[in-house]
Parts: sequence; C-alpha cells; structure tokens
Amino acid sequence: MANKYTNIRGQKCPEMINRKFGRLLVLSYIIEKSSMHDYYLCRCDCGKEKIAKGVRLRNDSIKSCGCLRQERARKWCQTRNQSGKENANYSCSNSFEKRVFRKAVRTRDKVCQMCGKTKKENDRELDVHHLDADTWNNDPKNGVLLCRSCHKIITHGGNVWRPCNE
Repeated sequence: MANKYTNIRGQKCPEMINRKFGRLLVLSYIIEKSSMHDYYLCRCDCGKEKIAKGVRLRNDSIKSCGCLRQERARKWCQTRNQSGKENANYSCSNSFEKRVFRKAVRTRDKVCQMCGKTKKENDRELDVHHLDADTWNNDPKNGVLLCRSCHKIITHGGNVWRPCNE
C-alpha cells in the first residue's frame, strides 16, 4: 500500500518535494490510484500552480506553467522587429491574426486555385497556402486556397507556384 512518501508503484518520492525544476517548485505529491504515473502539484515563479508528471519534471521536458514559452515568443518577436525584417505586412502573429487570415482567404477563393475542386468535392476543408512560404506574413494577398493534394505538391515538391491572375 502506498503511503505519502511513495507513489503507486511503491517508489519513494519525498525527494521531489521542495525541489525546483526550471521555474517550477514542487509543493506536494498527488496520489491518483487509477494512474501508473506520479503527479506533483507545482508553483511556477509567475505564481500559477500546475500539476505535472514526475517523469516530465525529471527529464526537463517541462520547465514552467507555459509562461516561459510566451516570454520566448515575445522576445523572438522583438528581435524580429529590431532586425528590420518587419514591414507593413508583417506582425508578430498570434492565433487570432492567423484565423482572420484564413477566414479572409476562404471567403475570397471558395475553390482550390490549382485544380478547381470545392470543399464538397474534396470531402474536407481546403488548406490555406502562404505564397511566399512565410507563415508570419498573414496579409490576405499572400494566401490562396488549395486542396490537400495540390498543397502537398506545392509544399513538399519544393515548387514555387503563383496564381495565374497576378
């Protein structure tokens, strides 16, 4: 039977409590009888609490509650802006901006711009393709609608393709 110092498999785990892994400080062990994994309640440096698997803490695959990823993305955006790559069509993309971009291209095109298939003929949603292959450039003029097979040909074949009406 497991006590507060062992996990379900009988392994000792008090050495994890009060240890710091990246930005996470382990507060307590969480016993889940239905699971074969050990879980820990952790507090991040930013103040948020997170439940993390012990194996992810031990092998350094988790370092924060998610705030570290956001900080790195913000820093990357700032360096991108300062390096001169930023112009009027660029911005540090977020999920909202990408959704707006995709919606604008889908409303404009409706069919695959290479073969002419519709969503119904394709039996799935059509893909939005960035013409300049830069996923950060979310200007609607930079996007076209392609079916899955045409999109694979363009992206994996290394072909450069532009619509005929340019």
